[in-house]
Amino acid sequence: MSRPSAIPTDHIDPTKILSRFSWIATPNQNAVLSPDSDGFLCGLFMSKFLGWKIVGFYDGKVLLIKRDVSASNAIFLDMEVYRPSIRSVGQHMLMYHKNHVPRPWAHHLQHCMNPNELRGFDVVHDFQAKYPLATIHWLMGLLGPRVGLTIPDSAIAPLLFTDGTYMNLFGYTENVLNWIRYLGADIENHSLHRLFCDQRLTVPGVMNMMVEFFRKRNEISAPKERGDRLKVSRNKDGVATNVVRDAQGVYSIAANARGRAVRFIGLLGELTGWHYQATDWTWDGLVLHQFSKGELGASKKTRLNLAHYGKTMRGEPLSFAFTAGNRMEYTKGHPARLPL
Repeated sequence: MSRPSAIPTDHIDPTKILSRFSWIATPNQNAVLSPDSDGFLCGLFMSKFLGWKIVGFYDGKVLLIKRDVSASNAIFLDMEVYRPSIRSVGQHMLMYHKNHVPRPWAHHLQHCMNPNELRGFDVVHDFQAKYPLATIHWLMGLLGPRVGLTIPDSAIAPLLFTDGTYMNLFGYTENVLNWIRYLGADIENHSLHRLFCDQRLTVPGVMNMMVEFFRKRNEISAPKERGDRLKVSRNKDGVATNVVRDAQGVYSIAANARGRAVRFIGLLGELTGWHYQATDWTWDGLVLHQFSKGELGASKKTRLNLAHYGKTMRGEPLSFAFTAGNRMEYTKGHPARLPL
């Protein structure tokens, strides 16, 4: 793996970020989550410390949202949304080339709080230096000092598991250390210091923690359904799964899938101390919106380059991310806009 040509050494300015995105520290908001461990942890964290309510799930192909809540009245966690009226938080790489930015970029992402965007990173120049942690760590780094966050020993495994963080620590070590310094986690009294910099954590100790966490996760898993996520779509065309529709056209999460998700979220809540409160999470009375997914880089015809990227962005995808240096995944199709 090649080393980034230049690794920034600047530090986060929480005051400036929270001033620009003040809604992230505002109590009693509605949240739509990505339906995986990172999204679940974000939901538990915001519910515990700021009294947020979980009103839906969005995986880039299917959006399930409480029927009396509009998308503009919710905040999307662990999924960026390319619409000026939508507030979102994520950590994916979004910009392809900083010298060729789509015209509506700043307008459409004005309410998107993303660490790569804040540092001006793009795929062409900075892909190897992109944020290597999870969205929950981004939220903890910003809000932890405000809410008096402490990390118990039992929380180490789930917080290192999410988004493969424990693998990135050793697979992208230099970059991880750079982001640890950027977040301020190398400072002893920082809320993330216990997780990433505490000398009491040993490699064998972390390995044993992870093995035990995997065992508990696997007890929740079902065939083709990993226990650490809620599967709401089954292919690129956005065909919904694990949902039940009633006679009025209102959707609920199917009982088996909901049971597995609640078990896993309950496990995360128990280990972190951010306990699952059923009254804060919506599983019924949902409206379903289906989208389809496109990809650049899958073939020569859709090769990732400035021309294909520009054409894709002119179509104003709802969500998108670069999942590799030569691959972009994006949401397309109808409806073209979220219900506002």
